[in-house]
Amino acid sequence: MEDNGIKVFSVDDFLRYQARMGLGLNLVKLRDKSTADMQLSRQYIMRWLKMPITNERNLREASRKAYRTNQQYKELIQYKASLPMWRYILEPYSVNYSTAQKSIRNMRRDFYEYGAFIEKMNLPHELEIVLRTTFIDGICYGVCVEGQDSFTIYAMNPDLCRLAMLEDGTFLFEVDVARIPADVIGAYPDVIQRLWRRYFEDKENQPRWQLVPGDACFCLKADESLHSYSLPPYISTLPLVSDLDNYTELAAAQAELSMYKMIAMTIPLDTNKKPTMNYEDAMKYYNQVAANLPDEVGAIATPFSYTIVGFDESSTTTKVDRISDAVNRFWSGSCVNSLIFGDATNKSATALKISVMKDEQMIYSCIKQAGRIINRILKYKFPARGTKTRYRLTFLPVTWMNVEDKAQQYREAATYGMPTKMAFAATLGIEPEKFEGMNILEENVFDMFSTLKPLRASTTLSADDVGRPSTEETGELPSDKTGQNRETGGD
Repeated sequence: MEDNGIKVFSVDDFLRYQARMGLGLNLVKLRDKSTADMQLSRQYIMRWLKMPITNERNLREASRKAYRTNQQYKELIQYKASLPMWRYILEPYSVNYSTAQKSIRNMRRDFYEYGAFIEKMNLPHELEIVLRTTFIDGICYGVCVEGQDSFTIYAMNPDLCRLAMLEDGTFLFEVDVARIPADVIGAYPDVIQRLWRRYFEDKENQPRWQLVPGDACFCLKADESLHSYSLPPYISTLPLVSDLDNYTELAAAQAELSMYKMIAMTIPLDTNKKPTMNYEDAMKYYNQVAANLPDEVGAIATPFSYTIVGFDESSTTTKVDRISDAVNRFWSGSCVNSLIFGDATNKSATALKISVMKDEQMIYSCIKQAGRIINRILKYKFPARGTKTRYRLTFLPVTWMNVEDKAQQYREAATYGMPTKMAFAATLGIEPEKFEGMNILEENVFDMFSTLKPLRASTTLSADDVGRPSTEETGELPSDKTGQNRETGGD
């Protein structure tokens, strides 16, 4: 547009230059990334929780996603899964104690037979993995894989499994072997391979859902009251995880936006609301300014006056740390004391102790369930016959938080004649089958009672011991009390 031969700005010119100059400022678009992710969206989580049976897989995948991406959720799962120490003892049962003295040799033989198998199972390591899987998925469909000197629990893909029945108070499950491709079946345990071949060799008479036998099935469930489906125990905290992710993204975006600035160059207008500067001069000055600006600063040219409108909280009010608030609400929603994870705002030792006791109580149900599963496997491994003594495994209620208290409890009971010496040893980490062997090794083989002696020092030597200097030899004067003792004979 020209006025008396001079090119002036029109509305189209301003719009065009606004668009062009806006490219110089890379603004961050705020959006809810976690809500865009369906797996961790509060909306979808709440919808799935209303129909958990039909959304079992969705809830399981959401829990897995949170475990991979959210540190608080991961720490919660790992804390609970690593809490038990899996200390155990072997208790005899089905024994005629009236003739026990006649069968001591058999009891000892059978004890070491059980102990050797349980030691091979490497329970502290295997069960921590099983428990972690259980807390993430709500259930662990495990298959026992036993070698000559090895043992492991293979976790099946839960999408291929379903609960089938109860045996000896523990769950057994079925596997949809028809969905396992032929090119990967070799990677599965032998028992699954046998079920797979049995189905494909006789599809007309064999169901596609094959039951895993009780001697190889290790199915641990977070909530035993749910017989028809499984549910991750901490799935209800995922909306809080979503909030935490949202606040983290918003805080990062806000911090990035705070680094950006914008220079608004106002073109003066005359009384007729027309620019008093021609087009070429405006562009010249604008280009001079824009060429000397850093990337974090943009520039625009406009005839309008600018008013900065911010969305920050009022400076007259206390600014809330949204991330810290979301973290605290997560731990509160998970019913775990945040002091365990280094929260400096909560320093109540009493509340921490009671909270840990509650966490231990929740874990005990899983410990007892795992014990029943192992005892069921032991019944298959060592069937009753003749004079054979049968043993059951009992996990002690020992965790990393109470191990010292439990050790003291078993030790004090043993001093009063209670049969808790093996429980005391197990609490210290000496497994039952190693108890006698370690005792023989220390006393008879290495004679440690006579070969291991404390370091010689004045605090460990008496006055009669050779090597300890007397006060006469050192030139020191005896104390009044020492002199009196010599005169009175110590009375």
